[in-house]
Amino acid sequence: MFGSVEKRGTSFRLRVTVGYNEIGNPIRKSKIAKSTNKNDAKKELALFIAELEADDYTETTNVTFSAFSQDFLKQHVNKNLSPTTQALYSSLLDLYILPQLGGSKLIKIKTMHMLAFMDKLQEDGLSVYVIKNTMGVVRSLFTCAVKWRVLKKNPCDGVQVKKPQKKIQKVYDQEDLKKLFDALKKENLEWQLLISIAIMTGARQGEIAGLEWKHIDTKKRTILFEQTIVEQPGIGVTIKKELKNGKDKIVSYPESLKSLIARFKAQKFKDRDMTSDEIVWPEHSFIFSNRNGKPKRPDSIGHRWTAFVKRHELDHIRFHDLRHTSATLLIANGVHAKIIQERLGHADIGTTMNVYGHVFREADQTAAETFGGLLDATKRKS
Repeated sequence: MFGSVEKRGTSFRLRVTVGYNEIGNPIRKSKIAKSTNKNDAKKELALFIAELEADDYTETTNVTFSAFSQDFLKQHVNKNLSPTTQALYSSLLDLYILPQLGGSKLIKIKTMHMLAFMDKLQEDGLSVYVIKNTMGVVRSLFTCAVKWRVLKKNPCDGVQVKKPQKKIQKVYDQEDLKKLFDALKKENLEWQLLISIAIMTGARQGEIAGLEWKHIDTKKRTILFEQTIVEQPGIGVTIKKELKNGKDKIVSYPESLKSLIARFKAQKFKDRDMTSDEIVWPEHSFIFSNRNGKPKRPDSIGHRWTAFVKRHELDHIRFHDLRHTSATLLIANGVHAKIIQERLGHADIGTTMNVYGHVFREADQTAAETFGGLLDATKRKS
């Protein structure tokens, strides 16, 4: 349950949402606080909510799944999740969930109904990934319903979603990279630098798009990643002031990249002949931007990559697979997993090991062959 404190003349009114009526409007309980001080009134509100929750007070008999989903989006999704995830949740609700569950009374939906719902998704031929994400949205919605005392149990408990088969990441090897950098020599400096940063840092599209000149320390040869460019539906390109795991990361780059950075920076500022009125976001100086300073959309980087690979007849991998290529090369060269975790910006080393476990195992096998060679040499001497 959640509530509010409202000023009413010289007193305060406490209002608590306890449920929803048949058309989805909130049902509230209210009372006048004894206190005339707002902070004390807030304490009374907490006690009021506790009393109602102790009585398990809910009036949700007629609320539909569709009506509650709007509150779910407003109170949870839009407040706690990224713009990209918000768009995904809304899309999955509209496409697959509401057509099947929207008209059902929330408290009438049981585990058997959720099993039937998942079977319907499979019958419709949706991929394992889409089904997994769709069921994740439904589970999250019911989790909020339980948390807000609208339901007593989550009907998704006991529903086992089939896990997608783990894909072996497709990456470039040393020979592929040689062909890639030969092809880059025929491209402009901006594209040369962007792809080089992607490979040498393992950064994501949005992280690269969010880079500003202030983030590059040429003396220490490091790049600070602290923000991401996202495409927000209905708004456009915006800055998210954090990375995926909520932490900044500083990544070192090789001496060979230093010259390319200097050359591109000199060219970019030489070509920048616009007036101050033409510059958007004047408080920022993005490395990869259009002529008026607007950062590149992350998806435009992926589209250009696809065209680049096709034009130069390179083996096709996704732009994101350059990140996997970076990690794989580091592993093959014996770099410690903790360093790789920090460069990639994984929340913990377990994520790194889960994603690249097979690569670490291959590197370990190669290391074992070294000892095999030593043993063979010893046998020959004896």
